[in-house]
Amino acid sequence: MNKFLIGLLILCSFTACAQKHKENSEILANLNTISSNLVLLNNHESIIPLKSLEKLTIASVALSFPNANPFDSLLNKYAKITSYNSGNYSNAVNLNDLEDDLKYFNTVIIALPSSATNDARNINFIQSLSKSKQVIIALFGTGGNLSAFDMVKAPIVWSDQDN
Repeated sequence: MNKFLIGLLILCSFTACAQKHKENSEILANLNTISSNLVLLNNHESIIPLKSLEKLTIASVALSFPNANPFDSLLNKYAKITSYNSGNYSNAVNLNDLEDDLKYFNTVIIALPSSATNDARNINFIQSLSKSKQVIIALFGTGGNLSAFDMVKAPIVWSDQDN
């Protein structure tokens, strides 16, 4: 019986030490690369950093953004965020229904890859929404598409990393 308990204790000790150090190191390196490549644009009104989080009702909208779940998970570490995905509105000609669903929020964080800026629905949605709400754009990918936001006054957090 004692040998069994000792064996079980040793087994538990080894599994407790079996961390995924290499995988965690790669994730950390990737996060450091992304954060060192972030650029903040159009923050003339000092919207970023967000202040008085307890007074904000915040929604996160993924416009064809494949990494919406981890992005929203990070946002939820700072404040309560309600998530929306444009994929649920893919059959619509425009994103008016999505805009209607956001009517009770005063702050909307929009995450999109640079390829999504080629879709006029997305740009029109952002322009329309920014007239009535505090909008923050999180753009991931090449900077060549930043010109799509020339008419938008919302702050843009841009990373050339697309993941």
